[in-house]
Amino acid sequence: MATWAAAGAAARIAAWDATEDAAWAAARDAARAAAWYAARIAARNAAEDAAEDAAEDAAWAAAWDAAEDAAGDVARSAAWAAARNAVWDAAVDAARSAARDAAYAANEIQGADLMRERGQPFYFLPVFGFANPEEITNARS
Repeated sequence: MATWAAAGAAARIAAWDATEDAAWAAARDAARAAAWYAARIAARNAAEDAAEDAAEDAAWAAAWDAAEDAAGDVARSAAWAAARNAVWDAAVDAARSAARDAAYAANEIQGADLMRERGQPFYFLPVFGFANPEEITNARS
């Protein structure tokens, strides 16, 4: 009888370990997928912003070329530096925002059971197109 009890306990421990490993792997994969999705969106938004800024910069460049003799190279360099800094700041802000959203989504995935117990709705998962963590797993199947 003791042998059966020990075997049952060992089986329960092995099942628990396997479940825990699978849960961590699923959470890691979901977080990675959410982060990549957020990074793609951030990159696309940054590219759109950069294209818009480039068009604006081209218009300013034409104006600067016309006024170059009067304003000189120093003013032109300062304007380009300001434009570059503005594009960089916008890209960094977009990347930070996307990373923060992905981190919050990962937190929701990891704390899904607790959120359900408290009756709290998911907020960040729907931002990425998933109503709950199970949909992420189903989408990867």
